Amino acid sequence: MKKLYLAALLALGGLADATAQQDPHYT
Repeated sequence: MKKLYLAALLALGGLADATAQQDPHYT
C-alpha cells in the first residue's frame, strides 16, 4: 500500500513539474 502511495506522489510531482514548465509564471 505504501508503494502505491509513493507512486501516486511521484505521479503528482511529475504533473506539477510539467505544469511548471508550461507556465513561466509558476514558482
